[in-house]
Amino acid sequence: MDNTLLDKVIAGDERAFRVLFDTHRDKLYAYMLRLSNERTVAEDIVQEVFLKIWIGREQLAGIRNFDAYLFTIARNHAFNLSKQIVYRKALLFQITSAQPQSDECTEKDVDFKNLQSLLARELGKLPPQQKKIFTLSRFEGLSNEDIARQQSISIGTVKKHLSLATQTLKAALKDKADIVMIVGIIVKFF
Repeated sequence: MDNTLLDKVIAGDERAFRVLFDTHRDKLYAYMLRLSNERTVAEDIVQEVFLKIWIGREQLAGIRNFDAYLFTIARNHAFNLSKQIVYRKALLFQITSAQPQSDECTEKDVDFKNLQSLLARELGKLPPQQKKIFTLSRFEGLSNEDIARQQSISIGTVKKHLSLATQTLKAALKDKADIVMIVGIIVKFF
């Protein structure tokens, strides 16, 4: 890899980035396709990895083996994506298994819908930054580090917003005994 090309990318040269992308996209796509066995997933990962590289291009300074760097980022991204999918499926399973299975409009059905509505309302009352960070963490399964990087804020700020959002939700829902389980799922890990 020509370090001059990386230097140009670091400086924000879009043409140099395009050359970098064109040079590496096919082999990265093939690697991601082997890992995921899905074309659209592999394509998405390639796009997201190169977007991440462009956004954090200053980190390319001092990279001696760009291929190793690129494939490490891609592998980590694929791993994080897998964790998010598993997390979402587990969360969905826990929430739907808590929902009454009867097709009849029973009291439990109405209660569950009311609790969903209440939770959505309380989430909507959070300040935008808290709501965004809480959603990324609890519903999308992103780590604090990933959220910090994505939102261009410190990990400490992420933790503070998560803590405040959790305190607010717990306080708002504390009198709702039936929602304790759902809230426990959503605000776990605190």
